[in-house]
Parts: sequence; structure tokens; C-alpha cells
Amino acid sequence: MNAFDWWPAIVSASGGGGILGVIGTRVFDWGSGRRKAKVEVIQMEAEATDVITKAAVALVQPLRKEIETLTARVDLLEAEVKTNESKLKVALLYIRQLLRWISEHVPDGVPPLVPSDLGI
Repeated sequence: MNAFDWWPAIVSASGGGGILGVIGTRVFDWGSGRRKAKVEVIQMEAEATDVITKAAVALVQPLRKEIETLTARVDLLEAEVKTNESKLKVALLYIRQLLRWISEHVPDGVPPLVPSDLGI
């Protein structure tokens, strides 16, 4: 027991009814009310934490799945880009060799102009 629990017993044992008894009872009620309020606040905070945790899990789970899907797509697209880049390099080498061959074997021939889209 703490001071709030002993106060009413002391007041009533000393025969202090009346105003002193009322004051003692009010102080006791106020103290126990504060303790109850603190307990209620702690309980509400625990419930709020539980609700927030459940909401966060519910929101994060679909995002986690979407991230996994997008990561797989990015990996696939990166592999495609590497494949296409290597094919383009081979194609450019072939075109250069072909133009060189044409200029050596067909001296009067004029190769086609480089497309303006290439920016060369």
C-alpha cells in the first residue's frame, strides 16, 4: 500500500470525520483515479501499438510481394538489355566490315548515307 491507501484509515481512526474525513477521502479518490487513469493510458497505448503494428504488416506484405515481382522483372530486363547490346555491337562491326568491303570491291559504288536518327 502507498500513502493514498493509508490516508483514509488514519483519518477515520483518529475520529476525524467531517471536513477532514471528506478531504482525506477526496485525496484518496484523486490518487486512485490518477492510478486508474495511468493504467488506462498504458492499456490504450498498448492497444494503439497493436493496431499500428497490424496495419503496418497488412500494408507492407503486399508491397513486399510487389517488390519481389518488380525485382524479377528488372533482372529479366537487364539480361535482355545485355543481350541486345551485344547483338548491336556485332551488327555494327558487320556493317563496318561490309562498308569497308564495298569500298574495296566496288570502288565506283556510293554507300548509303547514315540515318540521321543515329546522330553520327
